[in-house]
Amino acid sequence: MSGLIRAIALSVSLALNPTPIATTKLTTATKAKIPTGEFALPGRRDPIADLTHARNALARVAHGGTPAEITAALRKVHRLHPELKQKA
Repeated sequence: MSGLIRAIALSVSLALNPTPIATTKLTTATKAKIPTGEFALPGRRDPIADLTHARNALARVAHGGTPAEITAALRKVHRLHPELKQKA
């Protein structure tokens, strides 16, 4: 479990990265157009279509997700955004 917690902490630390990233506002119509595979969790929760939303999804699931949700979110985010994967 400590490896999982370390991976989450490293991924969430990227949210504090001072590098500016273009922010995007998702409207209901825009969110409806995002493919289901580009959400961190089932039920179309936490879109991860761009880096800003992917970082936010990792932070949210790290704060209040179950271990299964954390694992699933990390797997999806790292698949879509490999640049967020920390090197061990």
